[in-house]
Amino acid sequence: MTTDKSTNNLNIEILKDESLTEISKIRELDKWQKKLVFIVSIMIVIFHLYGLYIKPIDPWIFRAGHLVLASMLLFMLIPATKKTSLNKISAVDFIWIILSVSTLIYLIIKFDGLILRAGGPSPEQGDIIFGTIALLIVLEMMRRSTGYLLPILAITFIIYALIGNYLPGLFWHRGYSFQRIISFLYSTVGIYTIPLGVSARYVFIFILFGAFLQRSGAGDFFVNLAVALTGKTRGGVGKVPILSSALFGTVSGAAVANVVMTGSITIPAMKKSGFKPKVAAAIEAVASTGGQIAPPVMGAAAFLMAEFVGISYSKIVIAAIIPAILYYLSIYWMVDFDAAANGLKSIDVEKGYLKNLLRKDGYLLIPLLVLIYALVIGQASPNKAALWAIISTILIGFARKADRLTLKGLFDTAASSAKGLLEITPVVAGSGIIVGMMSLTGLGLRTANIILSFAGNSLILALFLSMLICILLGMGMPTVAAYATAAAVIPAALVKLGVPELAAHMFIFYFCILATITPPVAMASYAAAALANAKLWDVGWLALKMGVAGFIIPYMFVYGPQLLMIGSGLEIVGAFISAIIGVTALAGAVQGWFYTKANIVQRLLLFIGAFTLIRPGIVTDAVGIGMVIAVLIWQISINMGYFRTKQVQAEKN
Repeated sequence: MTTDKSTNNLNIEILKDESLTEISKIRELDKWQKKLVFIVSIMIVIFHLYGLYIKPIDPWIFRAGHLVLASMLLFMLIPATKKTSLNKISAVDFIWIILSVSTLIYLIIKFDGLILRAGGPSPEQGDIIFGTIALLIVLEMMRRSTGYLLPILAITFIIYALIGNYLPGLFWHRGYSFQRIISFLYSTVGIYTIPLGVSARYVFIFILFGAFLQRSGAGDFFVNLAVALTGKTRGGVGKVPILSSALFGTVSGAAVANVVMTGSITIPAMKKSGFKPKVAAAIEAVASTGGQIAPPVMGAAAFLMAEFVGISYSKIVIAAIIPAILYYLSIYWMVDFDAAANGLKSIDVEKGYLKNLLRKDGYLLIPLLVLIYALVIGQASPNKAALWAIISTILIGFARKADRLTLKGLFDTAASSAKGLLEITPVVAGSGIIVGMMSLTGLGLRTANIILSFAGNSLILALFLSMLICILLGMGMPTVAAYATAAAVIPAALVKLGVPELAAHMFIFYFCILATITPPVAMASYAAAALANAKLWDVGWLALKMGVAGFIIPYMFVYGPQLLMIGSGLEIVGAFISAIIGVTALAGAVQGWFYTKANIVQRLLLFIGAFTLIRPGIVTDAVGIGMVIAVLIWQISINMGYFRTKQVQAEKN
């Protein structure tokens, strides 16, 4: 693969695949309705910039405004049914919009009284009417954006709150009236609780940053940089998604979106370089999923974690560094060992390409560096860090005449970011319904007790049960909703068994994310399969295999919190080194290749060695490292003997 002399970018004609088409249910409007969408989108941007940076708005009103504006855009752009027009907004949609706006108006007018009675046993009639409308708005938003599963789940929790006094055992509670439930939901402990607050305060501003970063050309640069850094290694094109998906995914924060954005480039390239379609799709799915655990952004669920744990977001970022490195390192070795086993070669990258690329486009890394510096070193709030990153992105646009933003381009890019709320806002508002009902009924605490009763005093069993719950939640919901639900239930049980609170939350965070590559409902894997024209089931199971280390890493940092930067510097370094050896050995055991092809005994030794390195300790580390070294020496000696035999035979001939 060579460079294009005129642009100094990779000549990626082989990356194009005309069979790939993006299917979207978003309306394509024209004339005045298109202008209306633009106006609402700009209103969303102005509202958030004003409330975050100019004059603070009461959190309840700010969250409600965020929800209402997002609902206006959603009802205009996402049709109610498959039969609804895709080129015009219907009368029904406008009715939904009017109803949504009415809930905000009522909240503002009755704000002082609502503060005193919201969630209590004596709501006014107006509270019930507009609270019910708000509930229906959120259910309809979820139905249009994510399908029927989340609305059904939310309704199930409401029904549980209604009939709990008829249920047996641990699921019993005293039961609540419909009026009390609606009053509870139409408050900051229901729909307008922490998940929606995180979306309003943090998520949108990072969506805005991502829109400007993508507009700057950073997406193409990330792919080119990945090729320059990994292309010369064996199976080099298969390693491109590892870096490009980490760079893009940390900004997008959504596995499926990451697959679509980077996979449309990397998957065809991998196929044409010799990777089987299912392998190419699996690599992209696993790499894209990791974007949600890669600092500095990590997606919306990470902001939720900071709120739930009660620590600064910068500490979440620092804690996530080593696990993210281990995750991507394990994928690297998976791809490398697979390439070695199948004889896949490197890419022909032009000499000096990396140097030329950095000289020409290296400035596109500045916004990410600004973000990292502001968050980690400057200890700025996520909002301030994102603002500085956005400003730096706009400023670097003046570096090249072709990339300079006109006033129209500035507004168009800002308006395009509003579409990022179409999925996230309904999900977090729906999470508020679920979390609110858990809080009202006490189900969260009882579920924690159920986990403890099954696990007894066994931490490993409690972790395993928690893992299953998170994966099941993540299969049926977006990561944010899955994490919000799990965070209301599981950490209390794990903390009682001695797990640090941050490690407990990070554990469930990981498995809610890994559900996107876990069959039978593996959305990231299936999106990649569609791009690769591969069988869904084959890609799902292969992605699970390639991402297996991701299922081990959470256990590693629970038993060794040093991997979350907890402990002395020496302890952290020691745990990190042993973990690196562990994930490398696990990749070798799974792929059947280490220094050379591994036989069954060698694979078994690598597998056992990897698992002994899960829990930091002098004895376990010594045993694990000893097994890995033994396999390495064994393979090197056999390989050397093989070449000596070949040399002797050649001399005889």
